[in-house]
Amino acid sequence: MRLALLCVVVLVLASVSITASCKRSGAKGQAESSEPRVFAGTGVVQNVDRRLGAIEIDHEEIKGYMPAMSMPYHIKDKSLLDKVAPGDKVNFKIEDSGFGPLLIEIDRQPS
Repeated sequence: MRLALLCVVVLVLASVSITASCKRSGAKGQAESSEPRVFAGTGVVQNVDRRLGAIEIDHEEIKGYMPAMSMPYHIKDKSLLDKVAPGDKVNFKIEDSGFGPLLIEIDRQPS
């Protein structure tokens, strides 16, 4: 249990670091604004953490935002936790309003 918690903490810290890096690089030409930016991605669910309210996705490059990687995303609505399970191929949307990515939509890809 402690190992799992440590892994989640490391992943969350890594996501914060990566998000900060994306912002420093100017997110490939995106202008800074107070408006949230929404990005679409595809990937495979690695973990659903109900306690932390996060879904870890091993995703392809999110154009204009970040390279391909596996990372946990905090969710906007807890109902998203019930829509997917580890191993599901998914399409998703994240929103970044300057405080890091927030998963706002997720749907399983048709088999």
